[in-house]
This record gives sequence, C-alpha cells and structure tokens, in this order.
Amino acid sequence: MIVINPLSTEGLLEDEVMGSARARIIDVLRGTTGGSRFRIYHPVAAGGTPIYVHAKLMIVDDRFLKIGSANMNNRSMGLDTECDLAVDTHDQTRSRALRTAICGIRHRLLAEHLCVTAEEFARVELEEGSLVRAIDRLRVAKGRTLVPLEPRPLNAVEEFIAVDGVLDPDRPEPIVNQLAKLASASARAWRGSSSP
Repeated sequence: MIVINPLSTEGLLEDEVMGSARARIIDVLRGTTGGSRFRIYHPVAAGGTPIYVHAKLMIVDDRFLKIGSANMNNRSMGLDTECDLAVDTHDQTRSRALRTAICGIRHRLLAEHLCVTAEEFARVELEEGSLVRAIDRLRVAKGRTLVPLEPRPLNAVEEFIAVDGVLDPDRPEPIVNQLAKLASASARAWRGSSSP
C-alpha cells in the first residue's frame, strides 16, 4: 500500500484535524502490515521544497481507479457535496484493456514524482517484483522525488481529536456541539499536563 500525501495541509485547523487523523491511521496501518507493505511519502521539488498534492486518486491492484473531490473523512462523505468518478474492471469483455490503462496511469504518476519515465518505472517495478522496492530503488537523495512522511507525535488534545472525531463527526451536527466537546477535551488535557 503506497500513499502519497502533502507534507502538511494549508490551514492550522485543517492541519490539526486532518494531521491528527492521518497520524493515527498511519500507526494503525503500520501495525496491521508490520510496516513492510505500507509506505507513505510526500513529494518534493528539486530543491527539496514540499509539493502540495491535492488530488484525490485511488488505484487498487490496477483493477479499480477512483478520482474526484471526496476526501476519506466523515465530513466529505456525509456533509460536503463531492463528485467522484470510478472505473472498475469487473466487465470481463474490457477488463484487460482497462487494467492496462489503469496500470499506465499509475506508472505515469509515480514516474512523474520520481523524475523518471513511465517506461523506466514499469521496468524497475518488474525487475523488483514490488511496488515498494521499485519506489525505494528510484528515490534519489537530491532532486524531485518522494520522501518518507513521518508524522510528528500527537499531544493529548490531538490524540483526542483523532480518536473521538470531534471535528469530523459521523453525521452533520451543529458546530457548537463539536466545539464544546473540543473545549472540554482541551481542558481535560491541560489539567492532565499541568499536574505535578
């Protein structure tokens, strides 16, 4: 499983909500896979400047492709208006052509991030027999590349936000209720951290 994310989000509140949730999800995925089959990277430009990736694209086993505006959070799935397009290769008459097209998109996108051609990426992936090993082999120390993303440790309030989903409720609720929960959690965390 390969995830490419921006290093950080564009706003403080969004970074708290999305960054906290992302840190928790990364921990869960690393624990589930033992870390050997999961990688999360952020793209950088030639000078090491982080590139902000806002695209929402998912490719699963070169059999399924989804692209659109939906984020993988409760707000996006239940409150915001989103539009996504999905292509599934279940149609056996066109399955081979669709899988080839999806694989080509995956190769082009990863090649672009690694500053190589799609053909070179495809060749290295075939040689390595692993998407993870292909990316690791093609990553460079300097230049446009993918850099492993290591989220910073969460403080008590961020942990609460990530676990409780206080700012990402399962269903739309008045924001006042969510802010009251957050204020209460912040007060509990502050009291706990100021104890001798």
